[in-house]
Amino acid sequence: MAVYGIFSWDNLGLLSATYSIDGKPFQQSYSVTTSSPEYVNKIGDSSNFLFYAIDTISAGEHTLVIDITQCSNQSFILDYITYIPSFPTLGRLDNVTTTTSAKPSSTGGGGSIPNPITTTTSDQSSVHNVAAGAIVGGSVGGIFFIASIGLLIWFLRRRAKKKRRRAYRERCKSAATS
Repeated sequence: MAVYGIFSWDNLGLLSATYSIDGKPFQQSYSVTTSSPEYVNKIGDSSNFLFYAIDTISAGEHTLVIDITQCSNQSFILDYITYIPSFPTLGRLDNVTTTTSAKPSSTGGGGSIPNPITTTTSDQSSVHNVAAGAIVGGSVGGIFFIASIGLLIWFLRRRAKKKRRRAYRERCKSAATS
């Protein structure tokens, strides 16, 4: 599991937080000094900054509590949490009807978290079959929609052409009788 956000390297200061999982605390501090390379290089806001990571967490429900214990002249945003599930694919999890996609993220510090995009399993073919069906269905639907629009344009142009011919014939008749 990992906690990401945006951290500002613009201001000299200190941010301290306690991350507790199921009541087990872990203290983490992030300081910006005049000798911090990010401050010297004027990095500014660092998005996808890794505030906290833990590699060993058992399967099941957990409670994460984040306490900001000190914030001196600092700016930050807690943005999102990622985790690697205990099941290899969504097909192996009961009662799931929707799928989500994971996005690779950069690491800003802390522990190492394996990238779920590069993790391979033997049951990925069911996910690809669903995606292939959606692609085929979307393509056929798109082609049908474009063909329908083309047919409608053809019909309207033909109708307008007939209307112009009828009006021309009526003008010719009225000019011949006058």
